[in-house]
This record gives sequence, structure tokens and C-alpha cells, in this order.
Amino acid sequence: MIHPEAGEKVSTRSEGSFTHPVAEDIGSVIFAVLAGPDGAVIAAIGGDLDIASAPAVRERLLSLLRPGACRLVIDMSAVRYADASGLAVLVSTQ
Repeated sequence: MIHPEAGEKVSTRSEGSFTHPVAEDIGSVIFAVLAGPDGAVIAAIGGDLDIASAPAVRERLLSLLRPGACRLVIDMSAVRYADASGLAVLVSTQ
């Protein structure tokens, strides 16, 4: 499990792939991205995934769907609350 920490701002990248987690604040959500095995992109989300944060989270997730990414894994183990609009974000990025 990946738990993004508030204030963590690591953004080291190597040739278009992530070598370390990249954490950023998106409203009430902390978002961390790192490279997984076999070209997978892992997005760890923490905080509240609700109507206020859903548009920004949707944009960020869609930006991760690039030609080099074969899979997008979303780790929601640190999400405290998700409403219907937050769940809609997950459905729309499938």
C-alpha cells in the first residue's frame, strides 16, 4: 500500500517514467504517482474523494493514461470518504 503524505513534494523523473513517488495536493485529496511493475502506473489517492475534488482528480487520472502506460492501478487505501461523484471518477477512467 502507498500512503501519500501531506507536504511530500518529490518529483524525480527519468526518461518519462516516474522513479519516485510524485505527491501533490488536489483540494482535499493527496495524490501520489509512481511506476509499477511491467509499465503499470500506480496512483495513490488519500483524503476525501468528493464533489469538490472529483473534477481535479479526474483530470489528473486522465493525464496518466498515456501510450506508454499499459495499466493504471488506483490505490484508494488512504481515501477516508468517497461520494457518488468520486466513484464516478473511477468509472470514467476505466
